[in-house]
Amino acid sequence: MLKSSYMENKNGWLGLMQIKRINFLLPEIVKEINELFLELNLDVVIAGGIISDSYLLDQEIISEIKSSDIDIFINIKVDSDKIIKKLNSRENISDLTPVQEEKITATYSKELVSKRVTFNYNGYDCDLLFCTNPQTKVWDFDLTFRQFMYFKDELYATQLAINDIKDKLLRVLNPVNNIITLKRLTKFKRKYNFKFEMKSYNLLLNYIMWLDKKQGLEIKDYKIGNYNERKRRQLFTGQLKEYYYRLISQKKAHGRALITYLLINNNYYNDYFNNLLGTYHIEYDTNLNYSRFINKVKDLHFKIKTEFQDKKEVIESKNRPKDIVDIDWEDWKRIFSMLEQVSELEFREFLKGWLNDNKVDNCYRWHSPKIGKLLVNLKGFIDDLGLNYYKNYAINLCDQLLELFNTRGPDNFEFKITISQEPIDLLSISTDQNWTSCLELPDPDSQRTSAARIAANLQPNTLVAYITDLKGEEWLGRVIIRLLRNGNLTLEKYYGEPILKEVLFNKLEKIILDSDYQLSKGEAGQSCVFVEWEPYSDQGRVQSLNNNLYREYYIDYSLPTVIKSRFEK
Repeated sequence: MLKSSYMENKNGWLGLMQIKRINFLLPEIVKEINELFLELNLDVVIAGGIISDSYLLDQEIISEIKSSDIDIFINIKVDSDKIIKKLNSRENISDLTPVQEEKITATYSKELVSKRVTFNYNGYDCDLLFCTNPQTKVWDFDLTFRQFMYFKDELYATQLAINDIKDKLLRVLNPVNNIITLKRLTKFKRKYNFKFEMKSYNLLLNYIMWLDKKQGLEIKDYKIGNYNERKRRQLFTGQLKEYYYRLISQKKAHGRALITYLLINNNYYNDYFNNLLGTYHIEYDTNLNYSRFINKVKDLHFKIKTEFQDKKEVIESKNRPKDIVDIDWEDWKRIFSMLEQVSELEFREFLKGWLNDNKVDNCYRWHSPKIGKLLVNLKGFIDDLGLNYYKNYAINLCDQLLELFNTRGPDNFEFKITISQEPIDLLSISTDQNWTSCLELPDPDSQRTSAARIAANLQPNTLVAYITDLKGEEWLGRVIIRLLRNGNLTLEKYYGEPILKEVLFNKLEKIILDSDYQLSKGEAGQSCVFVEWEPYSDQGRVQSLNNNLYREYYIDYSLPTVIKSRFEK
């Protein structure tokens, strides 16, 4: 029997961030605006100062509503231009103005991730925001103080918002608005006579300082007190702090306040996995460097070829971007010929350190037969190509190839396999590793459409197993472990050194069985539920669940009915 409280208990996992139905008296203007959008066949979420102040008034914390701002959230997938046109035709709406539109680059196209329009309705200033998650948008608010909303004739708030208002606390859970949030804190402290929750206040200051280093914010005009003293009281430190900031700063990230809450309170943790977590040793006898070298050359060849083909298609297309640079065919041909010859390197050549004469002749333009010198030159040629997506990855691969070559020779290797539920490892599964995938965490200035998926791993149904050398400094391979509804475990796709895949899987299967867990294969079944963030899976099909409020997903690892029937037949 499963003893974990997290199996299908999302409320236990969400903790104080549960969005609960509550009751208090609302100004009629909120219901009028709701009716306005219902006439357009749209369900909207209404929030803002007018909602949270109404609760403060109900609790007799204030004697009158002090903020009348109204925020209206609507799904980004609707036809925004059509809605704006309809709103513009209403007599009681004036000053309708588009003020903001955020897009991210996906390959060579743009994807809209948010849009903001302001208007005045019967004297009330309103913000209309098109976003990806209107029903759980309160999980993206900067302050718990404002985590209230009106949706489908019901009022909702997070339990933490209710608790903090009772204690008259201003708590920051999403610092991404940086100085704007700092100004709001100062304003609300004076306006409502609330006090700062200091740990989260320091989180905001630390994030502002991080942004200042990354983007050069002008913060010297803002009085933030003795920052050096506060710096010693950080909620997150080291690499986890870097990854956390990078995650929440993505334009397509959402549920940022929920991410912060989960990390602070360890709510991603599942004690069902206690017997499995830890480090295990394994010995592997092989000439590993040669095999790793050849596999990395092939990976490098594939990445450069992929980007070359993408760029070639864009250049030859009718809608060629004006700023795209022409391809230098000679440079690309040189690199391709070098990679083709090195990928066919024989073990004897690798140990000797010299290319056979026929391989040198097959390289486009003359090259030294010395493999080490060829690798150094190859890095320089790739650096000059002006790659867009794979430049850093390719340069890193060149460094790894040179290191493997310089340490060549038959060896017996000892490895460590670590099974972890630590947030730094869950965020690291494809970040700053020797491979790329859809779960790579981008830098703040390099947005990716998949960034929001990474947060899905911070849930109590996910582990990561990774293999390293004994020092444990570099991941050589990894696999995600998912918890199924029946309590069994299943493995996702392997990423890393191809030669270590079988080593990791065989050892992992033994560890799982010896620890009294069951490993499902083939007909695996369905994962436990993911809340808010849609997960990514290489092995199963992500399905959504119908829910009135939360967005929920699960991964179906079973064979599709059509394929299963054909297989059985």
